[in-house]
Parts: sequence; C-alpha cells; structure tokens
Amino acid sequence: MPGALYNAGNVRLVRDLVGIGMMDAKRVILLADTEEFRGDVLLAVAYVGASGCAVMVHGDRHQWNMARARSTVDGLRERLPDLVDAFPRPGCTTRP
Repeated sequence: MPGALYNAGNVRLVRDLVGIGMMDAKRVILLADTEEFRGDVLLAVAYVGASGCAVMVHGDRHQWNMARARSTVDGLRERLPDLVDAFPRPGCTTRP
C-alpha cells in the first residue's frame, strides 16, 4: 500500500528532476516509501539506476543493487541539488 510520499506530484517531480521515465519515477517513490529506504528518495533513485546495471549478477541481486546504490548516492546528492532540496534526507533538516 502506498505511503505518504506516493502522489502524482512527487512522481512528476522525480521524473522532471532526474530525467527518468514515469514508471521508473513511480518505482522510485514506491521504494522510498518502504521500511528499508525510510523515505530516502535519492537512495531509491540510485537503486533503480543500479538495477539497470545488474545484468549478469549471480547470487543476491537485491544485495548487489543496494551496495551499488549506497556507493553512488553521494554522487547523486552532488549532481542533483534540486532533488535533495525537494526530498531532504529523513532526519536531516538541511543539505550537508
């Protein structure tokens, strides 16, 4: 069941600021609403990007996607300041 982040405005905002398709933007928002992501939209963006790279991953694909997302999320935070401002990290009131 979709949570507090899931609405058409947030999906469109992610789509416009990141430059991804509507379905990927929807997936980002739905992932960010899960307990594992805890509202971190940028980590969800990195995860969706990583899942597109995981073509020949043997073993736990989810674990590989999360490791890749965590290693690239800081670069996304630097490249997408508008998205950081729109969706600040949960528990963080200002951008680092």
